[in-house]
Amino acid sequence: MAGNLRLVLVRAGNVLLAAALVGCAGEGQPTASPAPSPTQAAGTLPPQGPISPTSPPIAGATASPELSPGAATSPSPAGTGAGPTAATGSPWQYLAGFPAEGAIEVSSVTGTPTGFVAVGYQPMPGDGYYGRRRGIVWRSADGIAWERVEPAEFEFASLDQVVLLNDQLYAFGTVSACDFVIDDACTDIAEAGWTVWRSSDGLAWSRLPQSPALKAADLDGVIVGPNLLVAHGSTGDEQAAAVWLSADGQTWEETRELAGLDPIGAMASGAHGFAAIGAHFVPSLDDIEAVAAYSTDGRTFQPAQLPGSLPVAFRGVAAAHAGYVAVGYADREDQPLMAAAIVSADGQTWSAAPAQDGFTNLGFHHVSAVPSGYLAIGFVPEADSFDRQLGSTWFTADGLSWARAGDLQGGAYQELGDAAVSGAGMVIFATDFEDEGDEEVISTIRPWFAALDRLAGP
Repeated sequence: MAGNLRLVLVRAGNVLLAAALVGCAGEGQPTASPAPSPTQAAGTLPPQGPISPTSPPIAGATASPELSPGAATSPSPAGTGAGPTAATGSPWQYLAGFPAEGAIEVSSVTGTPTGFVAVGYQPMPGDGYYGRRRGIVWRSADGIAWERVEPAEFEFASLDQVVLLNDQLYAFGTVSACDFVIDDACTDIAEAGWTVWRSSDGLAWSRLPQSPALKAADLDGVIVGPNLLVAHGSTGDEQAAAVWLSADGQTWEETRELAGLDPIGAMASGAHGFAAIGAHFVPSLDDIEAVAAYSTDGRTFQPAQLPGSLPVAFRGVAAAHAGYVAVGYADREDQPLMAAAIVSADGQTWSAAPAQDGFTNLGFHHVSAVPSGYLAIGFVPEADSFDRQLGSTWFTADGLSWARAGDLQGGAYQELGDAAVSGAGMVIFATDFEDEGDEEVISTIRPWFAALDRLAGP
């Protein structure tokens, strides 16, 4: 079984959940697990397309205080004094020295003109895995050496998303002064719920006025459109699927005109507007069916045309100048796990990638645009494990023909956190858990880096 199912009583912002289900291996959703997923679309670069070493800076962006490749980092206990390691023949370096000590996970990462900024969280002092939390920020100029900062503004915050809009970073997360596990004896603080912070450099952050609509919402992802922050998830009252748009992170406009998408599984912004994809259960088929939609402005969505009835859970969408690529997998009881990909020039009409070698017993759960095409992150279920997986990456120039681009060495994991591209290269973060369900949970963050010139296909 490719899914990772967990049953716990948890608090998501100011919404109490009787059960939290993580339904797909490696897909961290902030509403149902300690992490998001994003998926992905969260943490993607602005719609001008991926940054390459020769691309000009993002329009309107100004350089933040730049880290040097040798910037000071807090060494990880597992990797003190150790540099990155790479498997022979694979472009991916395992970052053994990433400063992860005490952190539960890296939930989101975004590319910037000067490198990367990632966010996550750790327990508050004296608390454990299921206790109160505080946010963490990591910065890197090259994707290999990372600086860790813990701004006071992130007390009691679980950071789930970070994106770059023009020259400003925006972090999204839930605030709560109560334990992560539901405790009826705890009366939460008035500002408990989803909150947005802003920063120009990743070091100094300011908390923005809390939007009543977002405060009570259940966010699944955040992306960037033309001069817009775009969040998607469900409302806090009716749990209806919704999209929220904002130019500044403070004032938000809500739309529920999503052309039947309930919920949105993944979303991306490109030259032709917004492409969104999800799935719903069809009783007559006794199976799920993929649904797609598009919007020119993010406010009103129209149905998009998919190639037939696809029993596929699509988990990631990426946009580049050539169009859009969406990836996912079919996981049916009577058939093996099967990776799937579709491609569209305009987000309105999609074509399916043909079945090809390597797609059996593989699932895709993220895709990023890279200078020469698209890079998908896949998972192969680990033998004799219910919920752990081994990472694998795949490259395509056109969304139709895929080739293996290297495995993620360094250990199996349970949840994909996020991935991002900048001029420095591409980074991937995942998390493994041990003794989950016990009071003392061991969380292991697994990070990888690859230079862009090694992600151009075989």
